[in-house]
Amino acid sequence: MSIKAKDIRNIAIIGHSGEGKTSVCEAILFNGGSTDRLGKVTEGNTVTDYDEQEIARKMSISLSMAYTMWDGVKLNLLDVPGFYDFEGERNEALRAAGGALIVTSASGTLSVGTEKSIDTCLKAKIPMVIFINGVDKENADYKGTVAALTEKYAGKIAPIQIPIMEGNKMVGYVNALKETCYRFADEAQKKSIPIPEDLKGTLAEMQANLMETAAENDEALLDKYFEEGSLSKDETIHGIRKGIYNVNTIPVMAGSA
Repeated sequence: MSIKAKDIRNIAIIGHSGEGKTSVCEAILFNGGSTDRLGKVTEGNTVTDYDEQEIARKMSISLSMAYTMWDGVKLNLLDVPGFYDFEGERNEALRAAGGALIVTSASGTLSVGTEKSIDTCLKAKIPMVIFINGVDKENADYKGTVAALTEKYAGKIAPIQIPIMEGNKMVGYVNALKETCYRFADEAQKKSIPIPEDLKGTLAEMQANLMETAAENDEALLDKYFEEGSLSKDETIHGIRKGIYNVNTIPVMAGSA
């Protein structure tokens, strides 16, 4: 299959050690159809932790790469070790990457590794998305984690997902940008459902914040926002995408690898 350069994305998966970067990479490969089973770090059968030392220690030691296809685009995933000893590996990955996926846990705080990763991307002008992992773990605090990020990086953090929880389990999510809602059917599928009534208030608040953020990234949108007080869904998406490209906006997503 011939793939054009415009259809290739190099994405560095970075963050604090032990937050689930390799597991996120594994989930992407599985959902993209590159693997037929979901490997686990604890079982030593993930694609990117293949070295004997990595399997034995249950942690990433060296930079590794894997890829999958999604909607006609080739995603090259650069799985980066999180320990500070391997900071050179992160720098190498970011030199080759067009963007970064920063994985952090839903601990309710901002970890040192997450902060360093964000600061590195900001300094190097590398677009990034933050994925808050493990929202279904006991004592997980998604809202607290978003609040900690927002406090540190005021004006840049833009949550775009609301996790749907049943007890401690994440069973779906609302996409505030696209106004869509999905429930997980099984490990590889999701189905569209109506937005739950109890989340509509949170959704409206999130969309208002996203409109404001989008307007700040584009003068034409800012003028319209001041005149009319709102933006269309497509205009909001355009403004957020422009903000990501210019590293003025950092979208935040939630899930469980």
